Amino acid sequence: MRLNRRMNPSRHIDVQLTLTAGQLLNFYRGNAETVVARSLDGRTVHFPAAVLPRLVTPEGVNGIFRLTFDEDNRLADIVPV
Repeated sequence: MRLNRRMNPSRHIDVQLTLTAGQLLNFYRGNAETVVARSLDGRTVHFPAAVLPRLVTPEGVNGIFRLTFDEDNRLADIVPV
């Protein structure tokens, strides 16, 4: 099957995030608006830091997370894997 370039069979990317509570202070202080992460398949991904608070544990943010994107390639959701 040949895919149209506009058809994206995979609208998600998995990333490993490891941020300590101290590193997250940059976001809370307004010093960080964007997170830059490397996906498990080697791509560089940029997404808004505003999604981080819902992922924070007492230890910070640590784990593999699935980023899902809409048709305009904007972040639609982020969940732990």
